[in-house]
Amino acid sequence: MTNREIIRTLVICLIFSGSTLAQQRKVYKPTWESLDQHPTPKWFMDAKLGLFIYGPGCTKEEWERYNAQYGGKRGVARHIGAKYKQHYAERAWDKVPWDPDGLARLAEDAGARYVVFGRSSLILDHPSKHNDVDGSMFMRMGPKGRDYVAEIATAVRARKLRFGLYTNYMNPRLVPNWIDTVREAIDRYQPSTLWFDGDKLRYAADELKSRELAAYYYNHSRNQGDVAIEDAMGSYKSATWGRGLAHGDWYRKEESPPHDDISDGYYVRYRELFFGLNSSPVEKPRGVANNLVEWLADCTAKNGNLELAIFLGPPPVLALEKRALRQLGIWLEVNREAIYDTRPWYEGKPQSQTRRGIHVRYTTKRNSLYAILFEYPRQKPCFPNLRAAQGTKVRMLGIQAPSIPWRQTGEGLVVDLPPQDITKGKQPDVPCDHAFVYKITPVPSWLPTQPGKPTASLAIKTKVGQNVLTFQNGKKGYHGQTNEQMTTGQWGGELGCDSHGGDDLFLYDNKDEPRYARALIRFDLEGQLPKGARVTRAVLGLYSPWGVGGANVMESYEVLKSWTDGKTWWYNWGRGGTKAGCTAETAVLRGRVSTRGSHHVFINTSVVQKWLEHPKTNHGLLLKTIHGDKNFHWKADGDKGKFPPKLIVEFDVE
Repeated sequence: MTNREIIRTLVICLIFSGSTLAQQRKVYKPTWESLDQHPTPKWFMDAKLGLFIYGPGCTKEEWERYNAQYGGKRGVARHIGAKYKQHYAERAWDKVPWDPDGLARLAEDAGARYVVFGRSSLILDHPSKHNDVDGSMFMRMGPKGRDYVAEIATAVRARKLRFGLYTNYMNPRLVPNWIDTVREAIDRYQPSTLWFDGDKLRYAADELKSRELAAYYYNHSRNQGDVAIEDAMGSYKSATWGRGLAHGDWYRKEESPPHDDISDGYYVRYRELFFGLNSSPVEKPRGVANNLVEWLADCTAKNGNLELAIFLGPPPVLALEKRALRQLGIWLEVNREAIYDTRPWYEGKPQSQTRRGIHVRYTTKRNSLYAILFEYPRQKPCFPNLRAAQGTKVRMLGIQAPSIPWRQTGEGLVVDLPPQDITKGKQPDVPCDHAFVYKITPVPSWLPTQPGKPTASLAIKTKVGQNVLTFQNGKKGYHGQTNEQMTTGQWGGELGCDSHGGDDLFLYDNKDEPRYARALIRFDLEGQLPKGARVTRAVLGLYSPWGVGGANVMESYEVLKSWTDGKTWWYNWGRGGTKAGCTAETAVLRGRVSTRGSHHVFINTSVVQKWLEHPKTNHGLLLKTIHGDKNFHWKADGDKGKFPPKLIVEFDVE
């Protein structure tokens, strides 16, 4: 950062010193280390739906005038080209209707909480000191005095929506004034989010000067904590394109197939309303509006936003786009609670199916789980992996009934259909089209389907699952879980845990060096279950915020020797439990662990039963991976983490 830029940044901080946020402003440096400290803003993660608008294009006359002057220069041909195509004419500013307030109203009607406007690249749709001057490759587009960006930004913000900008990234070595034009746009329009295309992956970040641009964006935004830049700032991104967040505030998924897990970092799924409309995340397309609802639910459940892109012409395309967006808005009028301001179900899973094959997506808000069904069930839906606690309340969004009966069976959580009691007046039992939402309060537990164990028939009354308790620090007054990390000397020094293992659960197994990381975990169950409880199922739930190297198998052994949290490490506890007498010889837990997300593994019920009947024998479990894979490193939250370990116990009472 130059001295001039530093001085300018400090001046801006002084200008904002009258606001309550002034004390929180920071100066971001053009380094990944500094830029990566910027958090993805809450408003962006709350929004869930954005409208992406490609603005009016240039006329054929403007195109030909530009190419006559600049068409042969490097950095121009791939953005402009020599031939003006017919569909360009259908989207030119002298052909399409330009109604900023109407577009803002359309975004509002669709339920979008922000609008991204496609800023043109070299033939600019807004004023700039670099337009039509010697030594610059930029030219003005449209009627004299018109500022398309300012007009749409004003209309969008008038409706209390956020406004963002899209631009083609250009190599500043080939297009010297490009970064200056983007800085102009940042200062003038204060976009809440920035999109990039063009050269975004073609050159290294150093050559693109992308870190300098990102720092400028953060430092020159009035509310620097409320802006979000795309993770598309250089060739580094090719390795994780469409798969995860490396830098910036969000990454993009294009017209790609759906993924199954909660995303590692926040993302935006870009979908065009003029192409690929016959696509759904479950490969069962049932019409444009239906597909959009399913994509929205899928993105929300997996830590992302849906951005729907539209062109302003030709007229039949724009008419279809408007119809589809308004239908999506009608669905959101009924089901907005399950979408806006929600978060993924990190301690469960983002998706499943009912026993009869209806696809489900899950979102959470406060103490409720929203189960979004992609079809209206013809019979009572059964959620095989959900275990609800006594006193749980279930309702369907958009239905007047304050609660809907449910029961827990060996098959899973069975929920009634909305009631239709004509004696109480005529009430609708189907609230909307496309997808249907059950709200379950409090959030139930997620249990995997137990392998090799047949499930009970729905017709058979059973106590299995009627009694379910989840033990997790901070939930319902429970604070009886402890854990300790044990690492070999090399790891201990690197992780800063020579004195004790630390609070995360870190697993690593490299027999060649040798180098190991294992973990101890214990749940105090004394007095937690009623007298005479018989354990029918037990599951250990772990949430991993980080993992590399693919997948491995985790095993767990009952611990026979006591240990103390904060005072246990590899060398004072039997070399990580490898010495005789530390653990039992037979594994009581075995399950696959992989990258980020929730993991649920069954525990031998006889061990948990013994802990209930003989609490003094409960020294917990030793966790380890069994494949000596030096590339596999895996970490889960511990007792002080955001999502502490949990023990889910189903039981009967004799």
